[in-house]
Amino acid sequence: MAQYTVFPLIGFDDVKFGMSRSEVRNILGSPEKEFKKSKFSKNTTDDFGDFHIFYNADDQFEAVEFFKEAEIQDNKGNIFPKSINDVECLPYKFINDGDSYINEEYSIGIFAPDNFVESILFGIKDYY
Repeated sequence: MAQYTVFPLIGFDDVKFGMSRSEVRNILGSPEKEFKKSKFSKNTTDDFGDFHIFYNADDQFEAVEFFKEAEIQDNKGNIFPKSINDVECLPYKFINDGDSYINEEYSIGIFAPDNFVESILFGIKDYY
């Protein structure tokens, strides 16, 4: 299982929010595929398997969504949950938004339909 360290509002590992798509790819290599996440997407998304990288209309990195196969920790060592019950143990305050839990201050979103964590998204300031 791949491990990643997230720096909320900054990026993850050596990849920083605001980098261009080419800078991100210089660090991570080529994605498995590039696609439109939805019909409302401003730009294409890079699929790296364990995670997706989202870009704004200017092709700058604005969010990363990790999937359940990845092990995520933040810069303080907090491990992000595999179970929705673990969300309460995190030092971030989340608001339940149906199938998601959102922290607007740190731009973190947890997608958990039926209380099962499927993905965790980290974005730039004011992403949510």
